[in-house]
Amino acid sequence: MKNFLSIDLGNTNPHFGHFIDGELKNVYPISKTEIVPASFSYAISNVTKQEIPPFLESGKSIDISIAKKNNMFLDMNVNYASNLGQDRLFQAYYLYKNFVSNKNSGILIDAGTFITIDLISKDGFMGGYILPGIQNYIETFKKGANLPTSITNDFDHLSDEIPHNTNDALSAGIQHLYFSILNSLLKSNDKAKVVFTGSQYSPLLKILKRHFNVEFIENIDLIHQSLFYISSEFIAKNKVLNQRGTL
Repeated sequence: MKNFLSIDLGNTNPHFGHFIDGELKNVYPISKTEIVPASFSYAISNVTKQEIPPFLESGKSIDISIAKKNNMFLDMNVNYASNLGQDRLFQAYYLYKNFVSNKNSGILIDAGTFITIDLISKDGFMGGYILPGIQNYIETFKKGANLPTSITNDFDHLSDEIPHNTNDALSAGIQHLYFSILNSLLKSNDKAKVVFTGSQYSPLLKILKRHFNVEFIENIDLIHQSLFYISSEFIAKNKVLNQRGTL
């Protein structure tokens, strides 16, 4: 694939990655259509079922979503209901193929408008959690007439001591929520590799660094790399099937 576009239609800020000869060159907002090459193929992660951008009509679609059959996605078991979001599924598959082994599981934390924390093991996608994104969580406190309107989200302090003022009480409540889920997953998967992605993962990474001795990886472009990886595998598999006359 000379030119490949990875289309991420997420909850906010839809964007696309441009791959040239297998290398991600840049990521652009979906409105940046002037840089789109004349000839390209593309794959989409469409979480919110948005309308497909018109500029894609001139490209060749690789519909990787059809690789989901019942409780399987390609060769990965999916232990989750059929309403699993495409972004979670595609990124989980990338981890399953590139980071997970018989000895090591993977924990995928995608922090944006919402935060998903998913477990991927040698047995496939094992499920996970969905929480409000940190900024969304903070915004809910504005509904309280007497609560502070500015709450820190830097997560520089997480203490076992009970808070003694409202700002600390709000911040500690948020932190302990996320901490408890990470703690639960890491207790039963102590050799897991933790992969962070999304636009708002930095505060969660601070919690992990301070309180857990685990291997972690930061990859803000994971959805784009996942779309390219799966598309390449999907094309290769279908070429083999075509050669066998079974597709």
